[in-house]
Amino acid sequence: MWREPDSSDYMLMGFSLENLCKGVLIAQTPELVGPAGKLAKEIRTHDVNHLVERALGPQSEPETLLLTVLTNHARWQGRYPLPLEWSDFRLSGEFLRMKELGIEEFERQVEILDTLYSRLWSEVARSDPGPSGEPAARDSS
Repeated sequence: MWREPDSSDYMLMGFSLENLCKGVLIAQTPELVGPAGKLAKEIRTHDVNHLVERALGPQSEPETLLLTVLTNHARWQGRYPLPLEWSDFRLSGEFLRMKELGIEEFERQVEILDTLYSRLWSEVARSDPGPSGEPAARDSS
């Protein structure tokens, strides 16, 4: 049975994308994990926009809007009634704007996420050392 996605759904989508991005970035640059397994400050963030851009480069406007919403939910909107920073509160209107679009827009969001996940997993595959210890060859398709 369908139910409209809520803040906790967006928070979990944000966390999953955040963690996949961090995995890609670490696979590309192992030095991002320091002594005792501590992540470098530059990726110790819930800013999904920053992490995706760092892993894949700049995104389209619809992707950026969705990533902004996921960032807000990962930072605060999926967990707390108000953010600590006013600038984060002003951005919460993006989520309300998306909610007004209804299920059709959510289906589009899922398509955008599927595309981002596929691109990120491709980066993982490229960075994964094969039996020779070298990263896998890039797919030319």
